[in-house]
Amino acid sequence: MFLLAELKEVAVAVLTAATVAIVIARFKGPAELFVKPPDDEHYYDFIIIGGGTAGSVLASRLSERSDYQVLLLEAGTSGVAVDFSLIPAAYGRIMRSKHDWGLHTVPQHNCNNRELFWTRAKLLGGCSSTNAMMFHYGAPTDYDEWSKVTEAPEGKEWEFEHFQKSFRKFETFYPHPDFPVDQSKRGADGPIKIMTYIAPTFTRCSAEAAYLTPTVLARPNLTVATNAHATRVLFDGKRAVGVEFARNNQSPRYQARAHKEVILCAGAIHTPQILMNSGVGPADELKSHTIPLVQDLPGVGDHLMDHQSVNVRFRTIPGESMNYLNDNTATSFDSKLKRLKAISQYLLFKSGPLTSNLAEAACFFRSDDPTLFPDLPPLHEDTSSALGRQT
Repeated sequence: MFLLAELKEVAVAVLTAATVAIVIARFKGPAELFVKPPDDEHYYDFIIIGGGTAGSVLASRLSERSDYQVLLLEAGTSGVAVDFSLIPAAYGRIMRSKHDWGLHTVPQHNCNNRELFWTRAKLLGGCSSTNAMMFHYGAPTDYDEWSKVTEAPEGKEWEFEHFQKSFRKFETFYPHPDFPVDQSKRGADGPIKIMTYIAPTFTRCSAEAAYLTPTVLARPNLTVATNAHATRVLFDGKRAVGVEFARNNQSPRYQARAHKEVILCAGAIHTPQILMNSGVGPADELKSHTIPLVQDLPGVGDHLMDHQSVNVRFRTIPGESMNYLNDNTATSFDSKLKRLKAISQYLLFKSGPLTSNLAEAACFFRSDDPTLFPDLPPLHEDTSSALGRQT
């Protein structure tokens, strides 16, 4: 028995070492493309703060003009160089890691005064490098509502009828033979791959992977600086003229200047934070932190809203779940073997459970839909008196 146990441990060690070697060989990322930091006081036409879903697209599109010098600043690293971002079933391993900002909400009465973890990606591609890879345009009425509250003449462009043209431009839709759709409303040659199953390569298609391709990164007029944390926007009067950034809190501050525009797209949390650090926000709040005022703008940093999420958990039949993929809880020898088998299947054949995003379906429903929630009169009945009766 002792020898058998030793052999099992050796087998696990050998398989683990082989798997790690395969990971290194097959997932060598393009991190070497992001080693050139911008020079202090270097001038660009456009400086983009945040290499997330929006920033990746902007950097790619703007640098199509060879006469534009474009700088993209990203506080994190390359997402396509992170194994757990590429493998569909592994995205949960990025949360609470160095590739996540590790944010928490403030205590709230309706959350029992708890501070809740709020994942935000710290990678090129932003949350498109860490999410569950579920794609949805949104309800057309939402876009139409935006057009109504936009007072500018171009507000009509926000109507879904106009906006869906942009969707078709950026996607390549792969139809599923078992689930036909009207392909006239879908794109055919965009950089984002959309399908009703995991991509043919069985890897994530993030904004970085789609828009910051090796060809794009090779453009001489585009500089992508990772591990470059923007600390504030630099102003000349009321005009943004540059960005201050650093590698971390202890490192020196550097500055890059913009001839044309500074584009701030650092996400729902860090965009207002950078604005307030730059002197744009509620005057009283900035004064309390001794930040020189550039523009009193009370709305900055307020009114944040996000989707509510409620976990519904079910007890599974023993041996039928995918819990063995969690090495923190599934520690038995059988679980380790299943896990190694799944890793080998994915790395060698792009098959097996790791090709799943673990969120196989989603639905939207209206809480005020009378067909789902009919308007019935209140029901008052003492149900406790019926306990134990046959019905």
